[in-house]
Amino acid sequence: MKNLFLTVFTLLAILCKSQTQFGTAVSFPSSIQSTSNDFIDVANQLGAKCMRQTIIMQEWDGTSTRFDQYEAAGLKVILNVNYGNPAVAPLPFIKDTVAYKAQLS
Repeated sequence: MKNLFLTVFTLLAILCKSQTQFGTAVSFPSSIQSTSNDFIDVANQLGAKCMRQTIIMQEWDGTSTRFDQYEAAGLKVILNVNYGNPAVAPLPFIKDTVAYKAQLS
């Protein structure tokens, strides 16, 4: 199944490669075990120059292996910082911006 999914992405990449010089946010279905290399392969096939990496503040330990792997592959990384997991429930707006800024730093 994973190979089929990557094949479909490859075909789409061939069609789109000459049309974009932008970044991408790659997402695999949760039923497919994906590695950083899978994401990097898709980005390279699409001709993307950067990847988006999500960090969920409550779960973040101060490091990001995937971020390091994207950078090592020559991709720029755009961080998407979430205060909470939006997949679980809608997130409220931050009320204490001073505390939030301190946490981000």
